[in-house]
Order: sequence, then C-alpha cells, then structure tokens
Amino acid sequence: MLELLSDKNLIHRWDFPVESGVIANCVQGTWMCLDSTGSLVRVYSQAITGGEPWADYAWQIWNENQANTAGRFSPDVGAIGHFTILKGAYRAKTDQFTGTPAMGAGLYIDTAVGTAGRLAIINPGNEAHTPAAFMQHAIGHIIGIQTNYTYRNVTYSTVIEYMTTGR
Repeated sequence: MLELLSDKNLIHRWDFPVESGVIANCVQGTWMCLDSTGSLVRVYSQAITGGEPWADYAWQIWNENQANTAGRFSPDVGAIGHFTILKGAYRAKTDQFTGTPAMGAGLYIDTAVGTAGRLAIINPGNEAHTPAAFMQHAIGHIIGIQTNYTYRNVTYSTVIEYMTTGR
C-alpha cells in the first residue's frame, strides 16, 4: 500500500517498462533498482555491484500488478507492461516496511531475502545493528505512525507516514 500525501504534480514520476519475470514483485510501496544489466528489478543485495550508493538509484512503485484486487487501482502492470516509479522529495504512507516504527527514525531500503524492497527502520539507539552503508543512504524519516488504518476499503494493522529526502 502506498498513499501519496504530497501534491502529485510536484513529484517526479515516470512509466518504466517491466519484464514479465519481474511483474510478480511489483507491489505498490516497495522499491526497485537497476541490476548490473540495466534492467529494473526488486531491490536485493545481488543487484548492487561495486559498492555504489544504490539508494540513489532506487525508486518506489506507485501502481500494482493486480488491479482487480480490493484496495488497488489501474493501470495494471500486467495489462500495460509498465509501472510508475517515483523520484524526489514527497510525503506518503505505506505498510511496506520492516522493523518497529519509531517517530523520527531513519529509513533505508531493505535487501534481506523475504523483505527486499521494503523500507527498513533505523531505530534511534539501534544504529549499531544497521550496516554503515545503509546509514549513509537514508532515504527518509518517519513522521507519523498509525494502527488499524483504512485505505481504499482495506484495513492495515500499522502504517508509517514518512518524508523522503529527495534523492
């Protein structure tokens, strides 16, 4: 789930072609990056080569692969073969995160198997457990936390409101 709170006219966004093998990973609110061949893939550690500041080359997905499911909307990635990715500074809410949310906590993009592509939380006082490379590339901060949040007729147990840094 991704609910944009900023004026959509002020957010850089573009449609990007997606390969059929990647479509299953196109979950709204997760992040994609370029792999070594230049193809857009879900963020995962093997996609990053040479120690690049890869958070600068990751973008959040703003549409779904299954438009017929409650809480989702068109255009359907499967139908058009493209998805919309976002770039720049914006405010939003999402349920696509890992960790325990805390007000003001920094966010980076998780690369762990099973949670890759979600926002991961850098909890204040727990920075030692966060890889140094990710600390350098925080992509935003939590500015709100809500429980039992309903968006498009779907209730989410916990969502975070955050502001990106504009990378």
